[in-house]
Amino acid sequence: MTTQDLNALRQAVQAREADQSQFMLKRLFQELEFVRALGIAAEQVHRYLPTFERYHPDEVWPRRMLNQIVMTATAPDRTIIEQALQHFDTPGTANFIKALFDLFQATQKEHASEARLGFLVSATVNAMTAELVELYFGDKPTAWADYRSQSEGAQQIALDFWTNADVAARDRDRWLQTVDAVEQQLKQQ
Repeated sequence: MTTQDLNALRQAVQAREADQSQFMLKRLFQELEFVRALGIAAEQVHRYLPTFERYHPDEVWPRRMLNQIVMTATAPDRTIIEQALQHFDTPGTANFIKALFDLFQATQKEHASEARLGFLVSATVNAMTAELVELYFGDKPTAWADYRSQSEGAQQIALDFWTNADVAARDRDRWLQTVDAVEQQLKQQ
């Protein structure tokens, strides 16, 4: 079953079927020990951290939060996550903040196991999306502003983003790296 699930996830990734990819990732996370799934999600979030720090060099709380989650697999101090509610408008940052919040939620023991895994999937997806958004819009401030303001051309901007060859290639690459990480963790259990 696990090999079939890995193959199904790889197929969904190649076709860029977002819903199926997320469904299969959650299914595979269910096969892992929680801390292993947490590590995979945290790695994706961590990958975006240098980009966030480049845009916001004075913001140190994301690194502290990630370190605590990775080192202890526990929820960080609530004051750290509250800082995430600040408004940031740089490309990819909203998805990065959402990924951090999802990691925070995944460490909350009052959530059911399945919900915690859902938060890990969401953290993974939002971290990858942050990277894609920054890749495409990082050097297109006008398009980013138009998209954020939901101007008349926002739908076309979103379509251009999603169908961009570089974005599609990076999207597949990050997903396939995630599949490989899941496969490696499954073999180590």
